[in-house]
Amino acid sequence: MRKFGVEQPIFSATSPRMEYAFKDIGRYSVSLISSKDQVRDKETVEINIESRPPVVRFLAEMLGPETPNMYVFDGTSTYDPDYPDNQELKYEWFVNDRPVQLEETNSNNSRGNFTFGEIGSHQVELRVTDKEGKSESFKKTINIKSLLSIQLNIRPQ
Repeated sequence: MRKFGVEQPIFSATSPRMEYAFKDIGRYSVSLISSKDQVRDKETVEINIESRPPVVRFLAEMLGPETPNMYVFDGTSTYDPDYPDNQELKYEWFVNDRPVQLEETNSNNSRGNFTFGEIGSHQVELRVTDKEGKSESFKKTINIKSLLSIQLNIRPQ
């Protein structure tokens, strides 16, 4: 078995049965050579291993009962099934089909805070794109019943 563009074989076996788990995306050439009684037969097939889209999930939790319109959106459970390190995922957040920038985000924008400005049902979407350009999204509906936020900080003097 060879990956296109690479001269060295990446795998070979001498048995009637062969199993191989592809670790990288790309095009591969797999050849089967059979010989019996001085007769040799060869068959070659091309296999294309494609990237899979990210698996997208997120949690939406109210910051607290005193701030009913402020939420934490957490998409850190999203992952890329092809690359377990998830370091090259691009996170985009949308509320009611409009792009939004979260506040107090982490370094890759997978987690942050959002304040809703209107009462009612709002559709929140997280769209994630991997380094191969494969994209997937996940949506949730959040119901906002009040905009009255009270944050009281008391400091002794």
